[in-house]
Amino acid sequence: MACSSPGPCKPAREGGRERELPHPGRLPGSPAEQALAARFVSAYQAGDAEGLISLLTTDVLVPMPPVPLQYQGREAAASFFAAIFAGGRWAYELVPTMRANGQLAFGAYLHGGARPAVSLLVLELSGGQVSAVTGFESSWLPRFRLPLALPA
Repeated sequence: MACSSPGPCKPAREGGRERELPHPGRLPGSPAEQALAARFVSAYQAGDAEGLISLLTTDVLVPMPPVPLQYQGREAAASFFAAIFAGGRWAYELVPTMRANGQLAFGAYLHGGARPAVSLLVLELSGGQVSAVTGFESSWLPRFRLPLALPA
């Protein structure tokens, strides 16, 4: 059960471990989560690197398993997203799917033409911001009931 206090929620005991109860405004499916997801999708689809970066925590993590490559921190993430949106040569469409380990997940597709899948993006949220954007290979999309390409 979530706490109802306006401040931080007190830890609860779970299996001998303490865990923090989620604040009601940060519950999965809450209006706050939906608004953050909508801003993320809007910025990503518009190729708006600055808008996207404004949604990230200062210590954001951007890993891309199984590639042994990851970006840590807002500055590194800004460089990465600026590169993928550079000059508007690529446009993306994000399609929401079922949650991945309880987190928001989207299929990312190139926009225009055949519209092939690029990746599965999984967002971790913290304090009203995005604390991680994990990009999995597009081969994961069918497991989330998404196609490997969108209709032209």
